[in-house]
Amino acid sequence: MDVQRKVSPVDTEYVVRGSHDGFVESLDTNKKLLQAKMRNPCLVMEDVKHGDLKWSTSTLIYLENQADKETVNLVRNRLKNLHSLLVFSAGQLAEELEDANKAFFPQLLMTERPDRVIAALAEGKVVVFTEGDPTAIIGPVSLFSFFDSPDDYSGRILIGSFYRLLRLGSFFTALFLPALYIAIISFHFEIFPLSLSQQVKTSVSSIPFRPIFEALILELMIELIREASIRLPRPIGQTIGIVGGLVIGDAIVSAGLASNLMIIVIASTTLATFVLPSVEMNTALRVLRFPLMIAASILGFFGLIIGSLLIFIHLMRSTSYGHPFFTPLLPFEPSKVGNVFFRLPHSQPHKLQKDHYANERTD
Repeated sequence: MDVQRKVSPVDTEYVVRGSHDGFVESLDTNKKLLQAKMRNPCLVMEDVKHGDLKWSTSTLIYLENQADKETVNLVRNRLKNLHSLLVFSAGQLAEELEDANKAFFPQLLMTERPDRVIAALAEGKVVVFTEGDPTAIIGPVSLFSFFDSPDDYSGRILIGSFYRLLRLGSFFTALFLPALYIAIISFHFEIFPLSLSQQVKTSVSSIPFRPIFEALILELMIELIREASIRLPRPIGQTIGIVGGLVIGDAIVSAGLASNLMIIVIASTTLATFVLPSVEMNTALRVLRFPLMIAASILGFFGLIIGSLLIFIHLMRSTSYGHPFFTPLLPFEPSKVGNVFFRLPHSQPHKLQKDHYANERTD
């Protein structure tokens, strides 16, 4: 009996234009799909046994002429010395492979799209697959790798650059906007212009709670609606998400539990969060907002600055397979900074890609 799922589009990483096929749960199928799309004699697919678990296997994939040998050996050794008794998902495997599995931000990029894997291999990255999960684990990566999307390279250069900048702006909006609003309303009301401050004061004067409690109520409501829409069947989940958001939001404002401005701030923050193409980064931002909001409610701008510094220090200390997570800004690499903020032309590919294509023509 054939129990394998056929190759199908990826629901969690939808793209407007480009290849729509995605990886499946069969390791052999994923390897064949990748070989068919990337015909390169330097492509290495190495099956690695997980220590004493002879029945559990992962596949280490890299380009022999591009990948850093030390990184390949590091990943291979970590696969051979897993601490888990059973590998049942890519998320569990990624936790074993990360440099610090208690870090707040994800240190490895996870995707189900072959085109993202091919682009990562061409840049010298290492990819890991495991049996029973359609997710590919890519590393080493930087913080800015989580803002890239295959759509950037399917359209015009300026359009792709605009949306990349939009995602970077959404990252800061999703992380800091609620905390910034709470700090202003609680401690720094004078920062608003006089005409705007009167409207804001009218909006919040009838609310019996402090702004932090307004924000927490709305954020928790959104998380509940999101979780309910995921767990329910798809047609019902979409209805719950739309109707629940409208009805509950209107009821909270009518009951005087939250102001209209707070509704706008939280709704804008939620939209900015879902702009990010990485589910792992999306989740990290949603959770990290809560301590920032609490710090802003206690110390105002000072608390927001302290929280921002702690996040920045955490990012600087994080690594991905031993490579700095904040590269190319720290350490500063001028030749690669442009690719962080803009989508570079295909006629000017990365140095690694130039070497890759040159070696392929030579072979």
